[in-house]
Amino acid sequence: MRTLVRGTIIFLLLAVPALAETEGASYYDNFVKPNFVAYINCAKQHMANVGQRESATSFEQIEGSLRPACGSHIDRARAALTQAGLDRSESNQIIRTAYNAIQPELRSIYYQSVSYERQRRQSEREEVARQQRARESEAAQQQQQQEVAKERDALLNEAAAQHNACLMGQMKEIVPFSNEGAETLAQVIITKCADAEKKFISLGVAFYGASKADLKKIVKDAVEERKKHIVADIVSFRASVTKELMTQPKQGTEAAPTTKPANGI
Repeated sequence: MRTLVRGTIIFLLLAVPALAETEGASYYDNFVKPNFVAYINCAKQHMANVGQRESATSFEQIEGSLRPACGSHIDRARAALTQAGLDRSESNQIIRTAYNAIQPELRSIYYQSVSYERQRRQSEREEVARQQRARESEAAQQQQQQEVAKERDALLNEAAAQHNACLMGQMKEIVPFSNEGAETLAQVIITKCADAEKKFISLGVAFYGASKADLKKIVKDAVEERKKHIVADIVSFRASVTKELMTQPKQGTEAAPTTKPANGI
């Protein structure tokens, strides 16, 4: 039995084809092979896992970790060989032969895992850097947009202020010295400030990309509303002037009291 099992196992490990059914082959298939298969699967998985963690370590340095990770399967295989009558030296030789047969594959699995993990980490770092650049770019764009919006609003507000200043200035120059109707005066005032109105429209077209016709309509509606206030201001101004004139004392020459001459004549 001992010699038969030993010879059969050696033939099986060397992958000799056409091995006849023997008692040794049956014992190997039932008691030894399952433990070798379990060890091989465990070792492959272990090398794949370790490769993901120890990307800077060589296979030779990692190889020793197989014993604590998967050694229980080898212990059971050795026990089965001992049960078949092989001594420890013979069992170890068979186990070493089996391991030498799979070592190149384990080495390859380990370095493939290392390579994959390095690429994954590199891709991860690149993605983190890309996202950081994207955030910085987005922040810079937002900052730029805010600055542009601030300058745009400042220019539009300035144009609106200039238009309002023009209207107020024309009212002060025209209204006190004209007896034209309030509607007529309001239109004259608005016409005299047409250049300031056009400037506001041009800025709106440049800043917002709207059509000039649309902005003209918007501004026209606003000006018409402002015209109502100008008319009301003119009427109010004239009413206050009239009231002030009416409350002033009448200017006139009253007769001076007569006094008798010193001589009484």
